Amino acid sequence: MLDTTEATYEPVDERTVRVRGARYLPADDYTNKLEGAELVGYQTVIIGGVRDRVVIDALPKLLPTAGRYFDAKILDVFNGEVDPADIDIDYRLYGAGAVLTGSEPDPLTPRELGVLITVTAPDQETAHAIATFVAHASSHLPIAEYDGLVSTLAYPYSPPEMDRGALYRFTLNHVATGVTPTELFRTVTEEL
Repeated sequence: MLDTTEATYEPVDERTVRVRGARYLPADDYTNKLEGAELVGYQTVIIGGVRDRVVIDALPKLLPTAGRYFDAKILDVFNGEVDPADIDIDYRLYGAGAVLTGSEPDPLTPRELGVLITVTAPDQETAHAIATFVAHASSHLPIAEYDGLVSTLAYPYSPPEMDRGALYRFTLNHVATGVTPTELFRTVTEEL
């Protein structure tokens, strides 16, 4: 059995990972651990903040409206060549339950919020382009209590868009039992 409890994983290059600390332990039955990951897309993130109580209170209603606006904007900017369903625009409001994402046992009434906006798209160029207009629109969300154009989010960096690169997710994490050591793999034997 391969015990990975104490294993550490260190990137060597874009395709290689060095694993240390795994131990082989005697076992009665042969098993094979199968792991797999798939590319989800590419991400660009925006970090901002807000300390205006009126804006903080308005965000739960504003963000769904902003989402509908962004869907229309994506269709317009990309001339219908990018499907809004292929794009994920996620807002995490740190200070208002972003860590527990809706499972907060006690209601929070923050004085200020950290806002993390993550745009995930099929390629980095598209994620960055969408994040550019998401950042601009998010910094001027329409607040009913205020007249005219107001600033709703403040960004610590200019430009605020930061490319994260490829995003992967586990798609397979399984232990195969009842197999032989060569059953799951193509094996070629050459005599030299």
